[in-house]
Amino acid sequence: MSLRARMTAPDEHGGAREDSHMVATYRAKLLEEIDLAEMSSLAAADRRARLERVLGHIISREGPVLSTVERSQLIRRVVDEALGLGILEPLLEDASITEIMVNGPDQIFVERSGKVEQLPLRFGSHEQLMQTIERIVSTVNRRVDESNPMVDARLPSGERVNVIIPPLSLTGATLTIRRFPRSFTLQEMIGFGSLDEQMLILLAGLVQAKLNIIVSGATGTGKTTLLNALSGLIPNTERIVTIEDSAELQLQQSHVIRLESRPANVEGKGQITIRDLVRNCRR
Repeated sequence: MSLRARMTAPDEHGGAREDSHMVATYRAKLLEEIDLAEMSSLAAADRRARLERVLGHIISREGPVLSTVERSQLIRRVVDEALGLGILEPLLEDASITEIMVNGPDQIFVERSGKVEQLPLRFGSHEQLMQTIERIVSTVNRRVDESNPMVDARLPSGERVNVIIPPLSLTGATLTIRRFPRSFTLQEMIGFGSLDEQMLILLAGLVQAKLNIIVSGATGTGKTTLLNALSGLIPNTERIVTIEDSAELQLQQSHVIRLESRPANVEGKGQITIRDLVRNCRR
């Protein structure tokens, strides 16, 4: 059965599994022909280009006859599996997507413009999804297993990641990737209609007077975006200390100390509270 026939099989789940099998087969062939030591010495862009060239030769030599589009899609999928997060890689490159939600291997949802939609994508198996999850958590020296079924991590590009697996999750392994919001200036927010000139004058006065400001709202309503914009009003002569559950603020000042809000235990010191952290930063 040719790859073309496999990719157009009428059975949705069976066709996806056959396609994933072909990707896994060519990934194994690719690993047989490359020099891992040489690859590790290359920059990320050069590494991808090198793999694409080698894989192109393999497909020309051993693969079925494919159209230009099919050939490019196959190469992209195999290289994404080898270097990145597989079928999630194109989603991470889509700037319109603000959140990626994987509910087991068969369901992938994304959020665009505040609306959630399901995509016609799926992982080939639970094992393939777990390999993607393990690749993510390993980059931050974390592990996920039955004794540690929930992990918060970050991708190298800054996206926030949450992983929950059985037995804590009853629907299989789940993966949520929250994109970093792009920073906007206050003037840009006025242009969008999010603020007006009078509100800007009020907020600028509150910040410059060093008053307490509470920014609240549901997920995705723009709390971090507004805080990033307001931080532009803080003079560079100030020392800024941030305390966050998940580091999302992107402050432009050079004198910034970033702390986690969760208490930590330090050997010989017992439990360290947020008050202790702030007090030490002020010294």
